[in-house]
Amino acid sequence: MTYEELLKRNNELEEKIKDKNEIIAKNNIEIEKNYIEIDKLKATIENQQLHINTLNKLVFGPKSEKQPKDENIYVEGTQISIFGEVEDEEIKEQVEEQTEEVIVHKKKNSKKKVSGIKKAELKNVTIETREVLLDEDKHNCPECGEQIERIGKEVVRQEIEYVPPKFVLVNHVRNIYKCTKCGTEKSEKETPTIIKAKTPKALLSHSFASPSLATEVIYQKYYMGVPLYRQEKVWDDRGLILPRNMMSNWCIKLSEYYLEPIYNLIMKQMKEQNEVIHQDESAPRTYRQVA
Repeated sequence: MTYEELLKRNNELEEKIKDKNEIIAKNNIEIEKNYIEIDKLKATIENQQLHINTLNKLVFGPKSEKQPKDENIYVEGTQISIFGEVEDEEIKEQVEEQTEEVIVHKKKNSKKKVSGIKKAELKNVTIETREVLLDEDKHNCPECGEQIERIGKEVVRQEIEYVPPKFVLVNHVRNIYKCTKCGTEKSEKETPTIIKAKTPKALLSHSFASPSLATEVIYQKYYMGVPLYRQEKVWDDRGLILPRNMMSNWCIKLSEYYLEPIYNLIMKQMKEQNEVIHQDESAPRTYRQVA
């Protein structure tokens, strides 16, 4: 064979090898696709098997949570085995536990439940007794006609009455006194001596707020949580017109006149007796140092 023939033969073989390699590559791709498809089919089969098992359990399984009565699953006749049925004596020996009888004494509740209102809660309530007497024309015995006499009393029932609050307009009137001698011919003083009685100091100047009225407003606002606009309606229903801005000024002025000095005194004493009044006690996170 000449050189040209050998070269031609070599080219033909290279073309065949190239074609074979392309076929092998295509076959490898198809094989990988088939493997992926097989994995998907396996996953689908497993899911379908799970659904079938669930349906079989719902259809053919037990319909209640009652424990089986097979005595073989019990350990010492008291505790259910965690392994289900005891298949082997070795497993039974592993799960056997020595039980010890413990006597638990239950503490009895000595307090008896009392229904209704306790008598101790009514100790500060004003007691009023209302006696019921017979009419004068019924003081004779209905059987023989003789006169009857009282032999005792009995408490029929107890009621709690609510007395609505009422308003009282208090006029503080002071008496003015004059000396009978001063300012007369018998006295050296030309003008008479006038003495006025000392009146209690007003809670707020130029205001009709009394301690009881202001206390009720502050109690309803800050303890009972009733806003001033609601209190305005409540007071109006009771027959007293109290605008909300007036009640607001009362709360502000009373806190400034009577509560702020007490607050300042407490703060002064706290600062004198303590070096630290407020501090942040939250523990910071730190890294542990290696010795």
